Amino acid sequence: MQNLLAFGRTVFDLEVGGIARVDPATDLYRIEAINGDRADLEPGTELALSDTYCRTVVDNASGDTVPKPTEISPAAGGLPEHPSADDHDVRTYLGTCIPIEGDLDRVFFFTSSDPSAGSFSERERTFLRLMGQWLKDELERRRHGRLLRDLYETTGDPQASFSAKVERLLELGCERFGLDMAGLNHLPAWDGAFKLETGIGLGVDPGEELWTDPSEGCFCRQTITADAPVEMTDASESGWADDRIHQQLGLTSYLGTKVRAARRRTERSGSVARSRASVRSRRPSARSSN
Repeated sequence: MQNLLAFGRTVFDLEVGGIARVDPATDLYRIEAINGDRADLEPGTELALSDTYCRTVVDNASGDTVPKPTEISPAAGGLPEHPSADDHDVRTYLGTCIPIEGDLDRVFFFTSSDPSAGSFSERERTFLRLMGQWLKDELERRRHGRLLRDLYETTGDPQASFSAKVERLLELGCERFGLDMAGLNHLPAWDGAFKLETGIGLGVDPGEELWTDPSEGCFCRQTITADAPVEMTDASESGWADDRIHQQLGLTSYLGTKVRAARRRTERSGSVARSRASVRSRRPSARSSN
């Protein structure tokens, strides 16, 4: 990352290059990497996202692709009244948003305390966007690699019990998809209710049984008959809104798949979900759940 940032500073003739994790929902802005002379910024430094020019970049982002870079400078129409201009002596800013699947998004930016002589060219903007796409691919590759290592370590641990391994896999699923509940349900009889075998985030005490009976075509009932994973971004805006699982447990976002025990000929469904309190609205294919 340092080589990439140093290269960008040279290409765009700006003093500082940086990468930061951002979360608009919590106004989080945390420096992940910085290159250049900014004594007030180092990896781990946290600021309010709303107090940075990067908030404009995040507001301009949409979907899963790296958007067209945003320029903020006198040459691009003047500097807005903003804490970044006053507190951090930023007179030129060029940045873009890096959407990361299953993780906090990043902003990839370059700044200078000197006003730029002119607006950045279309070629320079395209180049930054290509750099951002490479960075997105690299960050997602690293994240995927860490997830695979965690999966191998979990399933290959000879000291862990089967139930402990399942619980850890559910935790990894919640982390990977950005959801807060997960479970492995058993279906003893085809037209009966589902029994929770292992779950996290569901508020079930050890030894307590949880039986659920979703309606036809909803939640685990649909998962158990489907050949591919089932997903739902927001149950409240779908035909699942009247289902008792949505009403009683407040499940909204859902992603689940069927697990078949070949010898015993019984069905199970593994799923991750999110409660009614917070619904996934971006990148539904990666964040929805059942």
